[in-house]
Amino acid sequence: MPLTNQEKRRLKEQAHHLETVVRVGKGGLSASVLASVEQALRARELIKVRLDHERDERDVLAREVAEATGAELIWQVGKVAVFYRPKTA
Repeated sequence: MPLTNQEKRRLKEQAHHLETVVRVGKGGLSASVLASVEQALRARELIKVRLDHERDERDVLAREVAEATGAELIWQVGKVAVFYRPKTA
């Protein structure tokens, strides 16, 4: 179920103070990078990912991370993207 604008706004506020937990380097979106994102999402619901690529590539990579992990892309500014996936019981 998609998040409402109010929920996204609240998550953006929470993410503002978070540190980046995963970095997607020039090597791209490898299996080990996706595994790191998965691990971070299991530990926390809300994470920041740094995308060290050109602007067009960052947009594509952010969508690919969201699709591959089942997370929702909450916010993307510059080289940083914020993802949210609620923990399952």
